[in-house]
Amino acid sequence: MRNNKYTALYCRLSKEDEKTYISSSIETQKKYLNSYAIEHHMHNIKYYIDDGYSGTNFDRPAFTELTKDIENQLIDIIITKDLSRLGRNYLTTGYYIEHYFPSNNVRFIAINDQVDTIHQQNDLMPFKNIMNEWYARDISKKIRTAYKTKALNGEFTGAFPPYGYDKDLKNKNKLIINFKQAQIVKEIFNLYIRGYTVYKIGRYLKENKTPTPRADTYTKYHKYYSENLSKYPFSWGSRTILTILSNEEYLGNLVCNKHSTKSYKDKRLKLNPNEEWIITQSTHDSIVSLETFEKVRKIMNSRIKRKVIINNHLFIGKIRCEHCDKTLTYSIDKRRDNRGMYVCSTYRVFGKERCTSHYIRYDIICDYVYNSIKYLINQAKQNDIDLYNRIYQMKNDELQHIKENQTDIVKDNKRLKDIDIIFHKLYEDYALNRLLFDDYFKLIQDFKEEKVEIQKRLTDFENIIEIERKIKKQVQDFIHILKKIEIKTALSKNNVDLLIEKIVVGEKNSKNQERIVQIHYKYIGIM
Repeated sequence: MRNNKYTALYCRLSKEDEKTYISSSIETQKKYLNSYAIEHHMHNIKYYIDDGYSGTNFDRPAFTELTKDIENQLIDIIITKDLSRLGRNYLTTGYYIEHYFPSNNVRFIAINDQVDTIHQQNDLMPFKNIMNEWYARDISKKIRTAYKTKALNGEFTGAFPPYGYDKDLKNKNKLIINFKQAQIVKEIFNLYIRGYTVYKIGRYLKENKTPTPRADTYTKYHKYYSENLSKYPFSWGSRTILTILSNEEYLGNLVCNKHSTKSYKDKRLKLNPNEEWIITQSTHDSIVSLETFEKVRKIMNSRIKRKVIINNHLFIGKIRCEHCDKTLTYSIDKRRDNRGMYVCSTYRVFGKERCTSHYIRYDIICDYVYNSIKYLINQAKQNDIDLYNRIYQMKNDELQHIKENQTDIVKDNKRLKDIDIIFHKLYEDYALNRLLFDDYFKLIQDFKEEKVEIQKRLTDFENIIEIERKIKKQVQDFIHILKKIEIKTALSKNNVDLLIEKIVVGEKNSKNQERIVQIHYKYIGIM
């Protein structure tokens, strides 16, 4: 084991666990794991803590950091209180314990379940993992049932109240009117009845510096922060306004079960069918009258909805704006001969305040990409060795700044051996009273720090070797794909998907006023 490798103490506590097991709190886990590590002479401790994250999936910040450290060869041992702290999905938990950790030379210990991968495999471990998953599924069912019961009883169960309302301080399951927000809700309904479009309503609210619902939520609860939120707190989106205009809760009715998670393992929300919604009449004070709400509904139904035309084009989801990194949306302008075009989606929704159009014609970008790919295919088939060397050199140049900082590897390894000899000599001098303890301790610390620095340089060098190996493999794979592809007069969707990661559209070139376009190829990046 290298001295600079960590003993990882992994702690996890979900909201459901917190309600059930007080003894499993994060602080309790930390103390328990730390005591175990010290008792077993495990040093260089580092905590990885996921507080409030479910064990049914592994998409957790601290666990993600842990796996990155494992792949960077920084972890020697992982310790958890029990198997359930690592996870409650028995297949994935088993994969990590039986395959991922051993393949990365990481020892795993689950104290209470007496699992230690350095010893013979615990035959009961798979069954314990299954039991942990059954527990998670059972808890999920109970929570869903509890929420549904509350909804049927007309109790509000959301984390935050709908715009226009607050939670009653005396009863968090009851809504009361927020009079300032309620006035804005009424104004939105009245403007729509007067003939304003949702776009014009949004512009009106922005001109009057009315904070968006998301901005109000952040101000009050400090949740859902984003950079755009702080930059554009008054930018109302059309979807937000449409949601308000169609929200039956402004009539005083509670609408629950509109969304649900896909399963106890997958926490992503899905919209439930209308017939599954639980609507309870007259649970709180209304903001708009039934007459006003019905007027708005009739206007919405009477306005001609544009037929959505799904346009099949080569670069679906691949073209992005250089400025805001959002996708460019494809549309057809019937007034032009070359009708297909791309425009930044941020610009289309919010205008020049957030981005510029980044307009580019479809035929122009098709020609540009076709010529670029055609050139690479010809190069691969005519002289694949020359193309390989050019791409490899381009990719390898990115590592030059790291390589330049590398010292002589032979010299570093020799110095490590010298430091080990020095350690022995210093201890001997101290043991024979030829060196005072304070002097001994200071010298030892200095040499330890030097040793850590040298080991880091050696690790960086090993990482560079691995990166270079990956680069060679990526370039080989890319050229292999190029040599298999046949294109004659036009690109196919399959060609684009095989070769291109994304296409970034920038501003116009100051010389010829043409759009700057960068193609990011799979495996190799920008050519």
